[in-house]
Amino acid sequence: MRRWFTHIRITRTRTIGTGIEATAMAIFRDDSCSVVDQLFFFRIIHASHDKPHHTMIATLRLFALPLVICAALGQPAIGSETQLAVDADTGAQTWKTHSHGVALSLTQILPDQARAFYLNRGFPAEVAELYATSCVFMAVLRNDAASGTVGFRLADWSLTAAGDARPPRPVDDWLAEWRRRGLSEAAVIAFRWAQFPPEQEYEPGDWNQGMLSAGLSPGSTFTLTARWQVAGKTYEGKLSDVHCPR
Repeated sequence: MRRWFTHIRITRTRTIGTGIEATAMAIFRDDSCSVVDQLFFFRIIHASHDKPHHTMIATLRLFALPLVICAALGQPAIGSETQLAVDADTGAQTWKTHSHGVALSLTQILPDQARAFYLNRGFPAEVAELYATSCVFMAVLRNDAASGTVGFRLADWSLTAAGDARPPRPVDDWLAEWRRRGLSEAAVIAFRWAQFPPEQEYEPGDWNQGMLSAGLSPGSTFTLTARWQVAGKTYEGKLSDVHCPR
């Protein structure tokens, strides 16, 4: 298996209130990609100054993992559209597709990863557990070569499991749940910041990523149909036989 995650380092840190912002550089390599090296800059925000350095690196790795969509090229296909890749270190699976100039991927966030992430952001253990076991993925959507601006709403996406079809669990539902349970506003904001946006528009070359909960039990299988609009016309891409992490 090719090793495409080759380097990551923190390039700048600064204090922001009671937190630390870190700007990181990640370099990815994959022989199957037309562009051999791809460079990305991204940020994380820590809840307090006393977070250990290894926690920051773990967080960076969690968010860097799904950034390169081309890493799965040449992997075995599922159905006619979906491609599957497996991380050699963690065993996490990634499902990817490319449709009408738009790239879409879901990478499993293992329950232990999600637990650690939210415990470090002030979530009580039982609350972190609730989200960590709700079938969480890192979702990436990128406008590679669509004919114009890509606009989407998660409410228009369809997640089909055991014969039932519905959208992924809305972020607002989670936010209401956290406030009902009395989480601090800082913890709620940290949660919201990490989620895939409920709606967004991407110009050609734009992309975004974030956590996405399917709201299913560990080990469940589903098909995700993502829909978006370009110049008033609706397009869709499908990820089939996706497995919830366990």
